[in-house]
Amino acid sequence: MVTTQWMMIVVVSILSGLDRTALAQTMLSRPLVCASLAGYVLGIFVPALQIGIMLELLWLMRLPVGATIAPDDTQAAIGAVVLVKLFAPQISDHLYAFIIFIVVLVVILAEVGKCWDVWARHLNERLFSNAVRGLERSSTRPLVINHYAGLVVFSCAALLSLLFIVAGGSGALWVGMKYMSTLLSVFPVHEKGLVAIFPLVGIASILVVMQVKHTVSLFVGGFCLTFLLLEVL
Repeated sequence: MVTTQWMMIVVVSILSGLDRTALAQTMLSRPLVCASLAGYVLGIFVPALQIGIMLELLWLMRLPVGATIAPDDTQAAIGAVVLVKLFAPQISDHLYAFIIFIVVLVVILAEVGKCWDVWARHLNERLFSNAVRGLERSSTRPLVINHYAGLVVFSCAALLSLLFIVAGGSGALWVGMKYMSTLLSVFPVHEKGLVAIFPLVGIASILVVMQVKHTVSLFVGGFCLTFLLLEVL
């Protein structure tokens, strides 16, 4: 990748990371959006879109709201696109199976990488306390300084999370690359099979987190009723 592409990926990572919790929340941080944007920058839009769809469905109900610290799905999506760009040319015969393998890998790394989010939130609490003490002294300068410092902290957390995912994923792929073709050939996945996996992943992730009695019965009944209405109409 050329230097310009690397710089654009850094910009996408920072803007998406800030959009996730600290700024705006315009949905740029959603895996479907940020992965597609990163794929467009790197020239692999279609594989990136597939990655974004799968991660979006997988973490559909895991939102960084309140005290809940969800896995960093934003940087995981961008990191997955970067890994596909770096390693996919070496195993182009098994691209679709490789995409699924990358998704599984970044899901694991995202669970570990959310420690950067914890670090950013703790540091942000200290910055908030500093800003409050400044206001108690009737000074607005500490408020401005700590506000921008908070943006820097969350930007650094986003970049560190992306770096961890890319470095960890690259290390794992570098070690296992000699066995990768054999492994992927054992589990052949074609384009039609990959498309069929997307709704299954989304349905499974929703069913896991729904705290409603008879969830499966209600879901299947609703699906059958909708299908019947569509067929009749």
